[in-house]
Amino acid sequence: MPFHPQLHRHAAANPGKPAFVVDGQVRTYGELARGAKAFAAYIAALPAGREEGLPALDRVEKIVALDLGNHLLFPELFAGASGSPNACAVLDPKMLPAQVESILKRLRPDLTVTESMDSPAARIAAAMGLAVAPVTAFERLAPDSLLAAGLPMDEEDGDGTFLVNFTSGTTSQPKAYSRSRATWRASLARGESLFGLRHGPATLCPGALAHGLALYALSEALYSGGTFHTVRQWDAGGVADALRASGIERLVAVPTMISGLAERCVASPPVFPSVRDVLTAGAKLNARHVALMRGMFPQARLMEYYGASELGFISVSTVHPPDPGTPLRTVGRAFPGVGLGIRASGEGSPASGAAGTIYVNSDLVCDGYLWGDDGKSFRVDANGATVGDIGELEPNGALTVMGREGGMVITGGFNVYPSEVEGVLKNIPGVDEAVVLGVEDDHLGARLVAVLSGDVEGGKALLAEAGKALPRYKLPRDAYRARSWPMTTSGKIARGQVAQLLRDGHYDAIDLLA
Repeated sequence: MPFHPQLHRHAAANPGKPAFVVDGQVRTYGELARGAKAFAAYIAALPAGREEGLPALDRVEKIVALDLGNHLLFPELFAGASGSPNACAVLDPKMLPAQVESILKRLRPDLTVTESMDSPAARIAAAMGLAVAPVTAFERLAPDSLLAAGLPMDEEDGDGTFLVNFTSGTTSQPKAYSRSRATWRASLARGESLFGLRHGPATLCPGALAHGLALYALSEALYSGGTFHTVRQWDAGGVADALRASGIERLVAVPTMISGLAERCVASPPVFPSVRDVLTAGAKLNARHVALMRGMFPQARLMEYYGASELGFISVSTVHPPDPGTPLRTVGRAFPGVGLGIRASGEGSPASGAAGTIYVNSDLVCDGYLWGDDGKSFRVDANGATVGDIGELEPNGALTVMGREGGMVITGGFNVYPSEVEGVLKNIPGVDEAVVLGVEDDHLGARLVAVLSGDVEGGKALLAEAGKALPRYKLPRDAYRARSWPMTTSGKIARGQVAQLLRDGHYDAIDLLA
């Protein structure tokens, strides 16, 4: 694990300090460190070697899969399973059984730890003849065998692979990627100063620990000696209660959680003066999100970052207090140690101030895909690494993200990136969220269609406002109203499901002439 020395140093200095809190249940640093050591000793005693394996993981001795959700024991089992020379795979309990089966067939973990022996992961692992155990088996493990096992749990434990994680998705097969301790070690060290973590603030992240945002936020907290708060299941009222009662200093969330928190408490708008920092990621902030955050967290610095599971941090922006050099339409400037470049799509030459493919030169890039690599989603070449996002880089280094390669819509002969249009629409007063799609059209080839939520009535004023920032060919030809959104397990709008709902006539039309 990239933060073993820090974790055990904090445990030695302040063993009674809460390290992990979920729905009011507390695990102290002392308990967490002892549990991690005990689990590491347990893994060391498992029979060595997997019958089958992936070449990319040849140097990993044992793999433990965790099927736990946001369980109280998750941090110590994660820390214990990811010490050198082992690695941990974090499964999302919301994955479809077919997805879990595909993952376990390929990964062949030495042990799967599950919250329920009736879960898909437990049943599938058992049917494959793989070792599986309930999390209750590790509630009272004694670390007495640790010294005999000779595990360097409080020392730096190499730079090799420690994590196997999966791209989010609920209907398609997630891709698996591996990440080294060296990448997270570098990232944690730089972020500690950038995000103001050296005093170990109390952090709340209400997302699923199976996803990168929350898993990394947990790691940041344990690295810096802070207390990490979360919830078993997302509930805006419960999150509001935690913010009020727990002295939370830092909130890490996706923008949809910010909106949900504000909407849940609309009858009595909440104000959380103890929160000093809010960090968002996963989707671009809009003006409404910023206004909501400024109202709920009047003392807070508001930041967002842009990154990718495969690339790590790419850029960071301070939204409030506002930086004139990084307006809200941008995603800020490069994360420390990251080099940014824009290359003409399909060529590799500099884009000369125009939109092109975003490349990074960084030591935070993952090791690569274990499976699912199509050579397009993530690639590394002489220009650096990219996931195919399209953007523009301003002279002062501020980055604007416009969309993903292959997501471009050609309408009437013009190239349009839907995310650029969405960014403009979401900053119009009254619009909460926007999804822009290309729908087949006999005349235009593709017609731009916007699905919107919020206080949207007449569309004429909407188009007029959007037309201040976009040329006419980038304006939607049709618009529809969404009362709610289908979401992925990582808190993002499920665009494929939106497209299907649109085809099925689920949304009400908005008159763009009214």
